[in-house]
Amino acid sequence: MSDELLDILDDNGNVIGQGTRAEAHARGLWHRTAHVWVIIPPLHGNRDGALLFQRRSPSKDVAPNLLDVSVGGHLARGEDVLHAAQRELQEELGVRVRREALRPLGLRQTAGIHGRSTDREFQTLFGIEERKPLSEYRVEAREITALIPIPVERGLALFSGEIGALEVKSACVCPDGTTEPAMEQVTPHDFLPSRDRYFYRALVMARRWLRGEDHLVI
Repeated sequence: MSDELLDILDDNGNVIGQGTRAEAHARGLWHRTAHVWVIIPPLHGNRDGALLFQRRSPSKDVAPNLLDVSVGGHLARGEDVLHAAQRELQEELGVRVRREALRPLGLRQTAGIHGRSTDREFQTLFGIEERKPLSEYRVEAREITALIPIPVERGLALFSGEIGALEVKSACVCPDGTTEPAMEQVTPHDFLPSRDRYFYRALVMARRWLRGEDHLVI
């Protein structure tokens, strides 16, 4: 994956060249990624609906072991962003969707230092609604160690500081990509840090989505 060839961007998001993923992270070069948020309606024990998070593998070069967006990945050189979102959903969660099912949720420009890596990304955000239980996902075990649905209302309370931790039903990822039921105690420190309250805003979006509201954006 470190040899994956990416488009390198300037500060305004224009393509100015190409480089490997390793180079982009080592030199702090802007590149493109796609994020897909999986919204779970009030099913499978989640009374108010939930937003799906993944726990990143301990082998990840950026933010190992932390909770992150449902699905996220780099765009290959010249790759269409909708194709990248579809590809990442299938690779990471075994979920196949049509392009029309991916609901645009905006753009995000973000930068952070993670150990020896400087990650500068232009992220295109999408959302989908998924009703199947966690036991039916087929997960990329090399990248994800757990799937954790955060109940929307309690998640908002967690990120607003009303509660310090919450217990959630989750799924531990087995080496073959299947999942087993588990329980997780989650605190704000378990999540990938962000200055723009990205995950809180994603939960606000999920609540609006589940209420059937329009004009959704993170």
